[in-house]
Amino acid sequence: MNQSEFARSAQPRSQNEKLREHLAAHPFTWLAMPALAQVITPTGIGAAVHSRVNDCRLKLDLCILSAAKHPVTGERGSWYYYDPDRTWTQYQAEQAAAQNTAACAS
Repeated sequence: MNQSEFARSAQPRSQNEKLREHLAAHPFTWLAMPALAQVITPTGIGAAVHSRVNDCRLKLDLCILSAAKHPVTGERGSWYYYDPDRTWTQYQAEQAAAQNTAACAS
């Protein structure tokens, strides 16, 4: 291990890294915002989740979907779903193409 590797290993993981690792361990699963808040902050403050999800989408190109209701149970809240088979860029392009198709059909 060289000096820069040692320095990186001594640094605490960022909130983005913690979130990315947790999502990677739970792909294709709707996860509640309070559970994700516990992963990234000791106090479990939910506002941090929204910002970190956006960071992971824009900086890491992770495809993280969100919903105000759980798609299966209907439970209200903030829900997040990680799809490792797509990037955020791919998802946005698919959504734009679908909107264009719908607009042309009407």
